Parts: sequence; structure tokens; C-alpha cells
Amino acid sequence: MPFFDDVEWISGAHLPQCTAWVDKAFPNYYCLNYAHRGVVQWRTGRRAFLALKAPVAWWTFPGPRFQYGSRNGVAWDHYFVCFRGPRIAKFVKEGLLVCDPRQAWARIHDPAAFSRGFEAVIGSGQDLTRFPQRRIHGLENLLLHLTEPPAPSGTGEREQRLRRLVDEIRRAPATNWDFGAEARQVGVSTPHFHRLFRGLTGLPPQQFVIRTRVEAAARHLLTGDSPLKSIAGTVGCPDIYYFSRLFRRHFGMPPGRYRREAGLP
Repeated sequence: MPFFDDVEWISGAHLPQCTAWVDKAFPNYYCLNYAHRGVVQWRTGRRAFLALKAPVAWWTFPGPRFQYGSRNGVAWDHYFVCFRGPRIAKFVKEGLLVCDPRQAWARIHDPAAFSRGFEAVIGSGQDLTRFPQRRIHGLENLLLHLTEPPAPSGTGEREQRLRRLVDEIRRAPATNWDFGAEARQVGVSTPHFHRLFRGLTGLPPQQFVIRTRVEAAARHLLTGDSPLKSIAGTVGCPDIYYFSRLFRRHFGMPPGRYRREAGLP
């Protein structure tokens, strides 16, 4: 099976003035929904209705009955994308998509970035079968956004420093980070710094750097024709053999095959 053929895109759109009311079970596919503005009434099964105030996302999955939307005709700004396939089963197994009716919605702490990401996935209404590799990465990024905890009210300097560091790592994955020095900057011990960092990102600092590097490399592979060695150096892995091992571990195939599966030179 080609690497990018394991997601079937069913539908997706941006409806800025949505007044729909959805009342159904989803027998064999999943949907990710996002309200950028407005209020959505939402519930699963026979639970009490919740008023989900934007920006908020929720997702549907096979099994329970879902009810959501506008029951009074007041419009809300709705994004959605529906999908299924073997890769989605892996998302569920790995906890990237939580299929629990009690945990099927999340507040969005960066609505501007989330809406931009959604636009990239749905292609502003274009055929969802185009550029499947980019859509898959876009969907993964949206789901990762849902797993990242928002900054708590009254976030202190320590949490702000950590968040700035995470942003810096994403912007400059090739940097050689000294996390002992970063811990001193935050004002905590190195072990405690690692615990705080993992609580924020879900990964220890160095593993987060590695993931960021291979994901940056994947974007280079999908959007250009630079040689693999050049891409490896750009993301901070000048040893092409080490880079290939990391890439294979993360994506299940070497970078050259990954590029070929994407249909790029």
C-alpha cells in the first residue's frame, strides 16, 4: 500500500455562517469540527447539552450518537473535515485521537494558527484527494494541537519561558540546545525542567527536538528537491546515516522512499 493511500478523505469545508443541526451516529468514519466564532450546543448519547463557546474543537467517531450545532438558528463559524482509513486507526491507538464521548471536545488556545491549519487541510473547498501527503501532515498537526495543554490562567514567568523555548525549537530545529543551561534560565533543576517540559509537550526535551527535526525534514522532502544530505544538515542531523535511522524510526520508511511515495523528484 502506498504510504499516503491509508487515509480516505470524505468531505470537508469552511462554513462561515453555519446554522446546521447534526443528530446522528457515524458508523464508519471520523470528523474533526472547529467553531472559530459563535456558540455550539453539543452532547453525546443522553448526556446533558453543553454550550461550547468558540474557539473550540470537537470530533466524532464510530459508535455513539452525536448532536451538535445551532438549535435556535444563530449562525456560527464552522470548519470540518471527515476521514477514515488504517492511519486513523493508528491515531486512535496512539492516543492522538481520543475516542471517548466524555473527552471529545477541546478548547483551542491558538485559534489563528488552528484556523490556518484547517484551511490547509480542507484546501478552501478544493478536492480533498489532492496533495494527500500535505493533508495528512496538516491533520496530524491539528490533532497534536488538541493534545497540547493551554496556558493556565495567570501563567508565571517559568511557564512563559518554557513556552518560548518550545516555540524557538520549532522555529530553529537545527540548534544544539543545552537543556541544563535552559533549566538554569527557568530557575529549576534539570530533572524538574525535564518533567515540566514533558508535561507541556508530551516528550522529554531531546526527544521533542528529534521529532521537530524529522518533521521539518519531512516538510522539506514534500516541498522541494534538495538532496537528502542537504536536508539532513539543514535540520541539524549532518550524519546522513543517523538522520536516515531517525527518519525511519519516526515515519516507518527511509527519507528517499518517503519522497518517492509523495510523488516528488
